[in-house]
Amino acid sequence: MKIKIQLIPLDVRAADRSLVSKEVAERYLKSEKYFELLETGAAIGGITHYDRYVREKDAKIGQRDQMFRSGNMTHNLTTLTIENGWLMGISEIFDSRKFSADIAENIKKVKGLLRSGVFVPISGSINANWSMSDEALNIIEIQGYDFTWDPSWKGSRVVAILEDDDDL
Repeated sequence: MKIKIQLIPLDVRAADRSLVSKEVAERYLKSEKYFELLETGAAIGGITHYDRYVREKDAKIGQRDQMFRSGNMTHNLTTLTIENGWLMGISEIFDSRKFSADIAENIKKVKGLLRSGVFVPISGSINANWSMSDEALNIIEIQGYDFTWDPSWKGSRVVAILEDDDDL
């Protein structure tokens, strides 16, 4: 399944007061890191930000490694563009038939909600250099996004199903 998302409103403060300007987003979309991320398909996400913040006791595990370890992976981000004051994206929801039962259940949950007309809110995961006033000076990497009922930016959500598949 392919979906279109509204990821980040540009020049608008998030719930945590952070802000990404159009200029900073445009620079990122021209960066080597952005093209590397697209080439590798590594901008993955799941349901909730849980795995991006949980750390094992006495061990440091990177965000994506924690997601990989827990199986909280439902999709990857394939393209980013700027449209009407938003950083927009195209994302591919994974085929549940290619994954273990626990991962497949989360994929099916997301697809079921979308097919039922529930365009789930999302929250982006951004690694950036921030000013003292919480403005992104430079985006290092947009690591992906997660489906969540508590998005950082109002209006961040799935906006359309572009292609469906036969994966139940």
